[in-house]
Amino acid sequence: MDACVLVAASTFYMSDDLNLRLEHAFYQQSMSLVTFIRKNISGRIGIITKTIERQSTPALQNAIDEEISKVGIDRERDFPTYSFIKNYCEQKLKNISSYFVREPIDEDAVKSNYGYVDKLYAEKAKEAIKLAFIEPRFEQQTKQASKRFQGVAKWVYKQQQRKEDYQLTNLIKKPVEPSDKWILAEAIYLSMLYDTIENEEVVFFIASTDHHFSPKRWGREIMSAQVSEAIQKKFKIIPDWPQQVENMANGVLQGKYPSFYTK
Repeated sequence: MDACVLVAASTFYMSDDLNLRLEHAFYQQSMSLVTFIRKNISGRIGIITKTIERQSTPALQNAIDEEISKVGIDRERDFPTYSFIKNYCEQKLKNISSYFVREPIDEDAVKSNYGYVDKLYAEKAKEAIKLAFIEPRFEQQTKQASKRFQGVAKWVYKQQQRKEDYQLTNLIKKPVEPSDKWILAEAIYLSMLYDTIENEEVVFFIASTDHHFSPKRWGREIMSAQVSEAIQKKFKIIPDWPQQVENMANGVLQGKYPSFYTK
C-alpha cells in the first residue's frame, strides 16, 4: 500500500460539539481497503515498508493542514483544537499501520530494481512527448473528418486524446519523484520474494491514489492506464485505486483472478 492511501485513511475527524467534520477526499475508499485488510489480518495480505511509513508522517501533516484550512481552523488561533485533531489523526495512522506486514528489504536488490523502474518511466515520458507534441493523434483523426466539420472534430478529438493519454502526459507535467520510484522498486523486490516462498500463484497489488501508479478514470467511458499497464506487464504488479484493489483482492481470496483495469 502506498503512503498516500495510509494518509487518506488517517485524515478524518468528526465532532458534533464543534459542528466539525474533517475528511480527506479519498478517505472512504482508503478506509474501506484498510478495513478489508484488518478483517483478513490472519492472511497477512497487506504489506508496507519502512519507506512508506517514513513518508506517511510528513504527508499526514500536510493533509491535516490542507483539510483544516477548508473548515476554517487556524493553526495559531485555534491551536488546542488543531493539536487535538493532529494527535487524533496521528494515532489513527499508527493504528492503521499495525494491521500491515513489514518485510525486511534487501536495499542492494532494490537499488538494482530502481534502474529498471527509472528506465520504464523515462520511456513512458518519451512516449508522452511524442504523442503530445510530435505526432498528436487528434490531428490525424481530424484530417479524416469532413472539411466542413474539421473545426468541431479537432476539438472533440483533442479532448478525447487528452483524457486517453492523461497518465502519460502527467509524467511531463508532474515528473515522478525518486521516492515513488523507490517504492515501486521495493514492491518489485517483495513481489519476487513472495513468488519464491509461496507455493501458490501470488497476485501483487499496489494501492495508490497517485496517477504515477494508478489509472485515471473519466467516468465509465474513458480510462488512461498506459503507465499502469506498463508496470503490470513488465513487473507483474497491478497498481490501482484502493476501491479497485479491494474488489480485485476480494476476488483473489475467492479464487477469482482480476480482470485488469476495469472501468
